[in-house]
Amino acid sequence: MTLNRTWTLVLIFVACTWTAVAVVMWSTEDQVSDPEKVMGLMQGAPWQENPNLNDNLRSAYLERVIASQNLLDFSQRRDLREEGETVVRTFFDSLSEPEQHRYADGTVEHHLKKVITILEQMSPETRKGITARLRRETGSRGDKPKNSGDTPPTDPASPKGSVEGEFDDMIGFGLEMQYRDAKPAKKLEMAQMLENMQAFLQGFRR
Repeated sequence: MTLNRTWTLVLIFVACTWTAVAVVMWSTEDQVSDPEKVMGLMQGAPWQENPNLNDNLRSAYLERVIASQNLLDFSQRRDLREEGETVVRTFFDSLSEPEQHRYADGTVEHHLKKVITILEQMSPETRKGITARLRRETGSRGDKPKNSGDTPPTDPASPKGSVEGEFDDMIGFGLEMQYRDAKPAKKLEMAQMLENMQAFLQGFRR
């Protein structure tokens, strides 16, 4: 009798423990993420099966995708871009134009704001030094041989025709304007650049 009572208590304890674990996992599910989870949410978008899904339900699900993606760290976002490119593109194309704007702003704009905040806290001299350093670092990685016959020489007078000019534009006061004027697809293309710039600026301040 005592043995049965002991086993009953053990089973009750184990059941309570697993229940507590399940509750914790359920309550923290929306606080953790990884690229696979984000891609799963994208592939499971309910409007893929039901194009006439209620707008409020679409909006709520889209916000869930955005929130999950924003939980990814730097390396996870890189993995999502590299390994989930097709999934992200298919998901993006399934959105309406207003939804594309919301998705782009929801996942990219906060990086823009952090970059601008850091820049605004710096002196003009410091910003100038950052531009010079970016030129050196990108030039050392991306310059091609001058005598290459495959690619015509770039016009140095054209800001969009050189890495240096592009960084001058992007790190200056026109950064936010360029983002605001961009279409959603272009904003997504800017995401990696903004993330890299944010990491660089944060390291530069230390």
